[in-house]
Amino acid sequence: MDHYDLPVEILHDASSAAPADAVVDALYGTGFHGTLRLAGRAACDLMNRQHQNGALLLAVDLPSGINADTGAVAEGAVRADLTVTFHRAKPLHYMPGSAHYCGEVVVADIGIGAYADGQKEE
Repeated sequence: MDHYDLPVEILHDASSAAPADAVVDALYGTGFHGTLRLAGRAACDLMNRQHQNGALLLAVDLPSGINADTGAVAEGAVRADLTVTFHRAKPLHYMPGSAHYCGEVVVADIGIGAYADGQKEE
């Protein structure tokens, strides 16, 4: 990361976090279900606090703490301004109980097209 000249802060205590301009949530993925574990909840709480203090919150694929298939939202789930997902939207992105946690949803083409859908590309 040195060649990008981006500040990276490693926290050992969330209460010492400096205010951020932007936060990237890439903590949990499509396999999440149930409740957030203690460390995961602490990380989500920190991201949500930064968001409440004005930081842009970008979720990678889906906000942490939400089940991708059912849209079930765990207590403490991340509330993103923008979610960048891959290939196509997932059920949580448009379900009434979870869509508002995603903010704006952008589907990024990662070049897997019909292959991911079980079809051969010609």
